Amino acid sequence: MAASLPPFPRLVFTVLEPLSLVGGFAGAVLGPAWFVAQQIPQDKPLVASENSIVLAHQLGNMYMGMCVVGLALFWTSSEVKVIRNYLIALLIADAGHVGFTWYGLGMERFMDVSGWNAMAWGNLGATVGAFPPLLSSHLLSSPLPLSLPRSLPLPLSLSLFYLLPPSTACLDNAITKRISGAL
Repeated sequence: MAASLPPFPRLVFTVLEPLSLVGGFAGAVLGPAWFVAQQIPQDKPLVASENSIVLAHQLGNMYMGMCVVGLALFWTSSEVKVIRNYLIALLIADAGHVGFTWYGLGMERFMDVSGWNAMAWGNLGATVGAFPPLLSSHLLSSPLPLSLPRSLPLPLSLSLFYLLPPSTACLDNAITKRISGAL
């Protein structure tokens, strides 16, 4: 299935996303105290508690699990619906990731982009910077119906689906044509 994706989404989901997840795994597992201390940019980071060290290890494990699941799906599945639903799940998860990071930073630190540390740039800059161009340039301009009702009872701030244009039927047809042409 990965070979059926356009070049930019293929690069994002089969190279950049897995590398960022392995990086998150390494940071959380190899340097959990540093990982915890860097979550919020501040002059004097707090010392990580034993509880937060355990949470960092668990989060690192989740990062590696997401990396393996994503690679397994993209390299083994030929089901368009599976890939589409995985991409929708990633979109929702990324919206939550940005939302909870914003909540943790607070409005003042969130808006002070010049004060962000490397962790904030990874949590916010990479996620916010990579997903909109991906959606607008490839996934919405080639057939991927994000067939979720626009009246979802989700908070508006966490629902990127309200930003989508009315006609978003695209990626299914393009991928189906590429797969059937390759078979």
